[in-house]
Amino acid sequence: MSIAKINFRISNGGGSLNLTTHTVGQALGGTNPQVPDLVNGGFLVDFEGSTTHDQVYGPTEVWTKMAFYVKMNSAPGVSDGIFRQWINDQRIYNEEDIPWVKETVENNMVGWNYFCIGGNDHFQPFPNEDRFEDWWALDDLVVRDSIPEELL
Repeated sequence: MSIAKINFRISNGGGSLNLTTHTVGQALGGTNPQVPDLVNGGFLVDFEGSTTHDQVYGPTEVWTKMAFYVKMNSAPGVSDGIFRQWINDQRIYNEEDIPWVKETVENNMVGWNYFCIGGNDHFQPFPNEDRFEDWWALDDLVVRDSIPEELL
């Protein structure tokens, strides 16, 4: 089963993101990430059509290393929050203008007090009659307060 270019939405309201056209210039130094197609060879940026999860993350027996970095914006409504993502130590996305906490009448600055992994029920790339159950495993989960040197 395939989905349209592994689309997802982040909460800044900026729209969907995919691992082909929307990642242009997002690798270190403003270069384009070269995410390998783990089924057909080559790179996803060159793949035409829909991309499967196996193409991005590999078949069942393949482990894929994922890393995420988020930084809260400095004040309500200020667009200086950060979201970065890596696949197998390659940065594929870098956004540094996210207003995670929106401006409100009270202008209360809140922070994160928990995080979760998975549970993407709101993401609906298929009609309900085509929904499927997806299983995955996590191993060596690490939560840090800084980006590891090898990713900088």
